[in-house]
Amino acid sequence: MESNMLDEEFLSRQRLELQNNDENYISSFDEVLQDDDKDVETTLQSEKIVQINHANIRSEMIPKVSMEFETEEEAYNFYNTYAYNVGFSIRRSKGHKGENRKIMDRTFCCSCEGTRGNDKRNVNVKRHRAETRFGCLAKMKINCRQIGKYQVVEFIAEHNHVTSSPIKSHLHRSQRRLSATQVVEIELAESSGITPKASVELMARRAGGRENLGFILDDCRNYIHIDDLLTNIFWADAKMKEAYSHFDDVICFDTTYRKNHECRPFAMFVGVNHHKQTTLFGAASLYDETCETFIWLFDTFSAAMLGKMPKTILTDQNAAMAKALASQWPETYHRLCIWHMYQNATKHLSSIFQKFRQFSKDFGDCIHEYEEEDEFIEAWNKMLERYNLKDNDWLGRTFKVREKWALVYGRDIFCANMNTTQRSESMNNVLKHYVSY
Repeated sequence: MESNMLDEEFLSRQRLELQNNDENYISSFDEVLQDDDKDVETTLQSEKIVQINHANIRSEMIPKVSMEFETEEEAYNFYNTYAYNVGFSIRRSKGHKGENRKIMDRTFCCSCEGTRGNDKRNVNVKRHRAETRFGCLAKMKINCRQIGKYQVVEFIAEHNHVTSSPIKSHLHRSQRRLSATQVVEIELAESSGITPKASVELMARRAGGRENLGFILDDCRNYIHIDDLLTNIFWADAKMKEAYSHFDDVICFDTTYRKNHECRPFAMFVGVNHHKQTTLFGAASLYDETCETFIWLFDTFSAAMLGKMPKTILTDQNAAMAKALASQWPETYHRLCIWHMYQNATKHLSSIFQKFRQFSKDFGDCIHEYEEEDEFIEAWNKMLERYNLKDNDWLGRTFKVREKWALVYGRDIFCANMNTTQRSESMNNVLKHYVSY
């Protein structure tokens, strides 16, 4: 009797479980059908939007598989023009190069392709930037492996986000570009004191509206102030640091090399190793040559070299540099480059050099020849009296810093047989073959 009751209870439970499983299966099946319906509906909506967009574009302006282009740039411009008509921005994505470094294939994708990566710093951000990537799959892929020309091998027109109206397409990043003519106009306006806003307004009116201009106000401002974004940069690699740790006795520092149109100085810390070979300890691109800039540079250099300062430094005659050295490296012996001394002398005393041939020898003797301080001072005074230069302002200022250039004051200072920054000048000559703006 008890056995029959147990069998009936077991059978009833089994029927209940089967009933529940059937209900769960039916429920899951309904959810799958609903998801499929949503996907189909989304696909139909995307296709309808594409048809609407393409209806307003000429057929030859719409990418198609097997379309051919001579160059990758031509394909990019074609897809970018299509993007302008539809209302989205594009960017270059994946690509591969062949043995001759030629681009063999390239994918141009919607700028909303992909997703924003995770950043562990996000926890510290109070207000995040707006999301700009939504995993959009719209793209055009080209390949030149089959026929030599670039051919469209894949084209996806559907976007998973709302595109802008064509009247706003000029605001997209890929659609904005300054032409050579516009650059000239902007530079002329800026040099004439016209504000960027007024300049863009005038150019937009001449173009028939902002949508025909090809750039926005931010592009104009960025072009004008692009050099202001870069202030001071210093770099020294591991090899430079190791060399400095061995040969930090004497360094030459020179800022006379300038390469770009803004005449921004490029400076190098140069020394000599135990084979008398020129060695680079560090380099810097500077915004200007003010005392504050040099203070930053000398502090940065010493920090990079673990607080180790040179025993002697050779520089040109620069008041701001001398002030910064005295402030930041007071224990470093500051010597002036003799070659720059002669250059400055010919500049400030050109009439004396032309009138008296002997003056060059007398001036050189004061720098090199005297062993005792009294002999040097006596020879200097005689030179001033002989050429009637007692009231010369440049010679007066030069004599005040005589400890930095007269050999009589530097005979006990180790300079590795260097009394000019010629090694820096030689490095500048090498540099011009590699650096350009």
